[in-house]
Amino acid sequence: MKAFHKNIAYLIFIINSAIFFLLDVNITSAMSQNLVTFFSIVFGFYITSVAVIYSSEYTKSLYRSIDETGTKRDIHILKSYLLNSGYISIASILLIIIFTLFSSPNESNKLVFNYNLLHLDLSLGLVSAILGFCSVNIFFMIIVLKTILNGMVFESKDSK
Repeated sequence: MKAFHKNIAYLIFIINSAIFFLLDVNITSAMSQNLVTFFSIVFGFYITSVAVIYSSEYTKSLYRSIDETGTKRDIHILKSYLLNSGYISIASILLIIIFTLFSSPNESNKLVFNYNLLHLDLSLGLVSAILGFCSVNIFFMIIVLKTILNGMVFESKDSK
C-alpha cells in the first residue's frame, strides 16, 4: 500500500473512533447484524473484484507498470490493497461478532460489553474502535472501487 493511504487510514480510524466515543455512540443487536451482513457483502465484493480483474489486460498493464519509487510493480500494490481490505473486512466482522457474544442489551436495547477490566467500563471504547475499523473499511472500499473502475475504463479503451 502507498504510505499516503496508510496514513489516511490511521487518521480515519483515530478521528472516527474519537468522534464515536465523544458522541457516546452505541451498537444495538440489529445494528450489529446489519454491520456483519454489510461487511460480509463487502468481503464478497473484494473476492469478486479479484475474479473480475484476474485475467484482464488491466492486470497485465499493472504488472508492466512500476510505481513512482521504482520499487514495486503496480500489480503488487493492488494486491496489497485487496489483501489489506480483506483483512480489515474480516477484522470488522470478527470484532462485531465477539462484541455481540460478550454483550447483553440494556434497558434501552443497546449492547453493553459485560467484561470489566480493572473495574473500567470497556463498552464505549470497544464500540468506538469497532466503528473506527468500519470507517477504515469504507475508505478501503472506495479505493478498491476506484481501481476497479479504472480497470473498466482501461479495458474499454483496449477493446477497440
